[in-house]
Amino acid sequence: MELFLATVKTNRHIATKEIWVNTSEAEVNPAFSPLYELSKRTLGDVVTLKRLDSPCVIRKLILGPFKSKLNPVGIMSAAWVARQVVKGVKRDSRNIIVTINPITFIAFPIKEFFVSLYFRCFSKKS
Repeated sequence: MELFLATVKTNRHIATKEIWVNTSEAEVNPAFSPLYELSKRTLGDVVTLKRLDSPCVIRKLILGPFKSKLNPVGIMSAAWVARQVVKGVKRDSRNIIVTINPITFIAFPIKEFFVSLYFRCFSKKS
C-alpha cells in the first residue's frame, strides 16, 4: 500500500487512483477461524488508519460468504457480489458491504466510526 501511495503525486493522480482492500465481515462478526478473524480485524484497522492521511481514495470491500474456488460452500454468487461492489463504487461508498448478514450493515458502520474517531484523536499527522 505504501509503495502505491508514493505514486500519488499530482492532482490527476489524486482524482483517478484508488486502493480497494478486500476485508471481511469478520471485522465485526465472529469467524470460524480465530486467525482469520484477527487478520481481517487487523487489516481493517490498518486501512482505517491509513485513510486519515491518504492522498487518494481507499475503499474497503466488506464481503460476506460468496462462492469461489477458495470457498465452494459460499452462499452468494461471485457475479452478484461483483455487481454489488460496482454499484457501491458508483455511489462513491468508501465502505462497500456485500453480505446476507443484516447485523454487518448495522455493526460495521458503528465500529468504523468509533475506530476512525479513536485514530483521529490519538494519531499524529504525518
